[in-house]
Order: sequence, then structure tokens, then C-alpha cells
Amino acid sequence: MKKITDKNGRTIAYENDVNKYRKEIRDGSNALLGWYNPTTGKTHDRSGNVVSNSGDARGMLIPHSD
Repeated sequence: MKKITDKNGRTIAYENDVNKYRKEIRDGSNALLGWYNPTTGKTHDRSGNVVSNSGDARGMLIPHSD
């Protein structure tokens, strides 16, 4: 898994390439946020709903604190 950190160095998410059909995004506690399927070009949220039909949009699933 690849760690994603904020500007202060805190881990906010992880990228996890499960296989060639599923590239996940997980929060800092390792809970599933969603996934991208490069074969279909669709990004899904944790419930399976399509949130983007136009490529990898996993970044929009990461919660942001201001």
C-alpha cells in the first residue's frame, strides 16, 4: 500500500492496488473509501455507487479537514 500524507506529514489515506481491475483508496484507519476500475474507467464509493465515469477520481473520496 502507498501512504498518502497531508502537508503536516500525517497519514490521511492509502492507495492499494488489489489487482488489475481494482485500485482502492482507504482512509488513515484502513477503512475502504472506494475504488477505481481501470478496465471500465469508473470510480466507485465504498457502497459501490459510481462517482465518476471519466477516470480515476479516488482523490475526491479522501476526507479533507480544514
